[in-house]
Amino acid sequence: IVPFLKKLLFQVLWAFIHKYPSTDKIKEANLNLLIIIVKYRRDLILPHTLSITRVIKNQMDTSSPNLICHLIRTIGQIAESTDKKIIPYIEDLFPALLDGLEDKGNKYKRLSSAKTLVILVRSTGFVILPYIKYPFLLDSLASLVKNEPIEEIRIEILGLIGIIGGIDIYIFKKSLGILNKEFRMTKNKFTFQQLN
Repeated sequence: IVPFLKKLLFQVLWAFIHKYPSTDKIKEANLNLLIIIVKYRRDLILPHTLSITRVIKNQMDTSSPNLICHLIRTIGQIAESTDKKIIPYIEDLFPALLDGLEDKGNKYKRLSSAKTLVILVRSTGFVILPYIKYPFLLDSLASLVKNEPIEEIRIEILGLIGIIGGIDIYIFKKSLGILNKEFRMTKNKFTFQQLN
């Protein structure tokens, strides 16, 4: 059984790598098959995690919006099944998933991105560091929670904020470049003042 599944895995990846002519429905079916293989045959995909992730990541730039939702779900399943094996691609995946989270036109893409980000952070231990690498991430996530009309997506974003974790205010201010400024309230206005 394993050689057949491995052959099937390589055929699915080959179809994506060589841009085998097919409709989005066939690509979605291939991705669903890939998700099932990743979910239930962890031992089969572990040696090929980086290759699978690279193929999926490359497809995210050229695919239709509906197909991107399936690609994002596939990344989430890979992250959940392989734990820390996906870490080398986290720098590439995180911004792409954040872009998906901010897509106002596609609620399925936002939901898939939110769930996948939660899985990615939880599986890889990529905590606190996102706030340093992306200084305006916390503000962006807070804005998304405030403006998101769909409750399920809001809950996922709140979960993401909780999983990424708290950050030392000193480190956060340093990453924003306001370490030498003091936050003061004067006449009901918030201002930053330079410290000497």
